[in-house]
Amino acid sequence: MATAEEGQAKLRELLGTMPVRQVMTPDPITVAAATTVREFLSGPPWRYRHSAFPVIGPDGRPVGAVSINQAGQNSLAERGSTTVAAMMAPIEDIPTAAPDDPLVHLLPAIEARPVRRALVLAEGRLVGIVTHSDVSRVSTWLASASTAGSGRAQDAC
Repeated sequence: MATAEEGQAKLRELLGTMPVRQVMTPDPITVAAATTVREFLSGPPWRYRHSAFPVIGPDGRPVGAVSINQAGQNSLAERGSTTVAAMMAPIEDIPTAAPDDPLVHLLPAIEARPVRRALVLAEGRLVGIVTHSDVSRVSTWLASASTAGSGRAQDAC
């Protein structure tokens, strides 16, 4: 238990006051709410390295997120008539943040939700996404940079 708490404290220290915008993937690939599960799972636009995508309503605003796993739970017979909106996690169940919010405040929400990602909104519009992988990548980079920096400082002495 203490190791997990130490890890969280180290992560908070590394990320400091870093804003969400420095970690987010800007302009993420989205899927329209009216897209059928069949279209979502078979269309070439959805064959990316991502496992979940923000869902956009008819007005262009985010309404949720759908994962490939969620969509895959739909029976083969119903995929042509079921929309991703019926399979998605609603926006109320997904952490959200503004681009200038401190990343450290968003981390507990990302960790606590099975979605393991947050949508970044500016004036109600989707501008980015932060995944657990994004946070891990930046944390690794910062940890490596701080270790390398402290080594150089010791070498200089």
